[in-house]
Amino acid sequence: IAVAEMMGGSLNVAASLQSTDENVLKFIKRDNISLEALDSMRQETGESGGETITELILGLPGDSEQAHTKTLKDVIDVDMGVIRMYQLILLPQTELNTPLTRNTYEMKTKHRLMPRSFGKYEILGKKFCAIESEEICIENKTLPFNDYVKCRELDMTVEIAHNGGVFDELKGFCKWMETSWFDFLMMFYKDRRSHSEKITKLYDTFKEQTTDDIYDTREELDIVIEKNIDKFLGSDGSSNEMANAKVFAFFELQDEIHKALFKQAKKLLKNRGLLDSEFVLYLNELEEYCRLKKVDLTNNLEFKMICNFDIAAIKAEDYAINPRSFKLSQPREITICHSEDQKNMIKGYINLYGTTLDGLGRILMRVNQIQRLFRQIKGEDSRLQHTAIKVFKAEKIPIYQV
Repeated sequence: IAVAEMMGGSLNVAASLQSTDENVLKFIKRDNISLEALDSMRQETGESGGETITELILGLPGDSEQAHTKTLKDVIDVDMGVIRMYQLILLPQTELNTPLTRNTYEMKTKHRLMPRSFGKYEILGKKFCAIESEEICIENKTLPFNDYVKCRELDMTVEIAHNGGVFDELKGFCKWMETSWFDFLMMFYKDRRSHSEKITKLYDTFKEQTTDDIYDTREELDIVIEKNIDKFLGSDGSSNEMANAKVFAFFELQDEIHKALFKQAKKLLKNRGLLDSEFVLYLNELEEYCRLKKVDLTNNLEFKMICNFDIAAIKAEDYAINPRSFKLSQPREITICHSEDQKNMIKGYINLYGTTLDGLGRILMRVNQIQRLFRQIKGEDSRLQHTAIKVFKAEKIPIYQV
């Protein structure tokens, strides 16, 4: 934390937990720092402008759908900014990877291809394929395979809707409503195949890759990959299903995901008897602002929209306020765009990684704090006066194509 403060927010602070379930921790002989200490770490790191990261592992001995869900709730409720969710890898020469542990916890495993760890090579005139894989646990006696798949879909929900603060606007709204942000995400997750056809396809594709691209033995994996090596090498996506889902959601499904989440926010207000025309106006406006910040990020686009609320002042309060207090006396037009530093940063990432699905996924993974890529309200537009008219559709003004 002290080093992060010295680095002025350019260094993230991580505290790995693996799980918060007491049985899981007992079985793997591990003690974690307390959630209170984790929350304190998050607060101190946030003051320095850094981001907090924790790591969880699905499929440990004693894990279950209930335990994994509670672990996610624990770390999200203390506002950890990024949650890395891994599957249990059975590493050679570890206690987890012994016949005793496997049999005791009835662990079932599969083999999967490691991302970017395969290729065709020629050395000293000999041509061959090199393939690296890993063995992961996909089931144990407390975590049936179907529950494992549901947990992976929940992990993907956290990845696309929570990590990096991509929906801080709604997280702040939930805080003002005294509603758990995790519970709000669970509402989206439970309806994941009823929001839209494209969101349904996102989850179906993720499930298919999660369940199909795994093999009973290392030998079976080697045979399949070597037989189809050109197909794997020619793919513009990653062999990691989570990375594929995140990049597709981030760059292709912004409209659908925003619509679903903000519709859910209105439903929350309606259920509490608070939904009126002014709140509808505010949420419509906030949705448009939230979307324009990150839609089509690889292009330098400038957007203009009409504001009836002082968005900049609301942002300064982390969106956790009653919007009625920030109503403008008159509607104002604001400009949402990248700064020159942001334009140069995005160009640099594109030049380095490209704009294939895999390249875009690597950009999302490599950027320290993804919000650094988001457009902001232009400086002179951020000083409005608090005080409705219909929210106009944003005007799209292309500047250049990278």
